[in-house]
Amino acid sequence: MTVCEMIMQKLNCMLMKKNIAFIVITLMATLTTHAQKGAIQLSPAIELGLPVGRFVDNAKFGVGLSIKGLYGISDNGNITLTVGSSIYTERQRLSSVLTPFLAGYRHSLNGFYIEPQLGYSFNTVHRIWVGGPSHSEHINSVAWAFGVGYASNHIDLGVRFQHLGTENDPFEEHWFNAIVLKIGYTFRLNHRK
Repeated sequence: MTVCEMIMQKLNCMLMKKNIAFIVITLMATLTTHAQKGAIQLSPAIELGLPVGRFVDNAKFGVGLSIKGLYGISDNGNITLTVGSSIYTERQRLSSVLTPFLAGYRHSLNGFYIEPQLGYSFNTVHRIWVGGPSHSEHINSVAWAFGVGYASNHIDLGVRFQHLGTENDPFEEHWFNAIVLKIGYTFRLNHRK
């Protein structure tokens, strides 16, 4: 790697951290501004991930838990914050632990919803060498997802495409793409005024 490439990589990393900080600050300001308007809900969920793309070459499936906070900004709209952790069992003595933090917007109509999300993910790949020590590699990355689902009577059923990966990876070696199925239970922490 040349000096120019190393400098560009550092600049990209710094820019990414500033963008994430801007998103978090904007989201917090929005939540504070609308604090009197909406209901606050939590939705813990069980998730099953099915790898797609190059991730399928290494991973079989993933299971995990997540918790989503929803803040109502209108009758049909919610700002969402989601954190979860999934472990993907992999082929070739590998396993991956993916921990995305996602901010999003959920728009609902008659129980059905769409939800785009953007955030950051902390990913760890564990390699177990035959007859030798194991090795862990930490690969933090931008994360985005687009989901659809149905929520009714406290039950939230959803599916989303999730991309966790470094965009400067031309061979997609560190792309963790998956179709994630979830079942959650939603409850209110307060009531709309």
